[in-house]
Amino acid sequence: MNRQTLLSSQGFKEEDIKEASYTFDKDNIYLTIRIAVRDHTCPHCGSVHYNIKDYKIREYRGLKLGLFETFITEYYPRLKCVDCKKSFTPKKDKRAIHGISIEFNKAIIKDFKELRSLSSIARSHNVSIDTVITILDSQVENDFAEMDTAFCIDEFHYKKGSMKDFCCMILDSISHKVIKILPDNKTNTIEAY
Repeated sequence: MNRQTLLSSQGFKEEDIKEASYTFDKDNIYLTIRIAVRDHTCPHCGSVHYNIKDYKIREYRGLKLGLFETFITEYYPRLKCVDCKKSFTPKKDKRAIHGISIEFNKAIIKDFKELRSLSSIARSHNVSIDTVITILDSQVENDFAEMDTAFCIDEFHYKKGSMKDFCCMILDSISHKVIKILPDNKTNTIEAY
């Protein structure tokens, strides 16, 4: 696998990267990225003169490539204004949500369209069911005022093998889209929503 293929599969563009390296082991790819500094303006004084103060580190999981799990370590610069001497972090591109890359999130969301169980999706991406639910919940509109008059309520086992742990899913019966996943199937939780 070449460098360009690896970077583009994880959503990186060549112009965003100052340095990139990767290593492999038996099951994993470890990708290390140093983000390039673009033209920035100090938010405190408006100056365009700055130096790199240091780098912040952000670690998250990337999109699985074949049989390899991908782990990304991203170094992005913190800058120090030459004129006012204050530090600032440039606005950074959103590359990760919930500790998982945007590309990985998209792959999980795509699996929801195949009408698979949450545990099946979690297993295939090697993440917890909680992570899958969090990603699903971030895709659901929570505006009760826009909810249609026709909707469905379904309950499902939250944890495999447990007869106690149920969640409740509310679906739009016309569009078949998930409106909300509630943390349990208790009457007061459903009524409160």
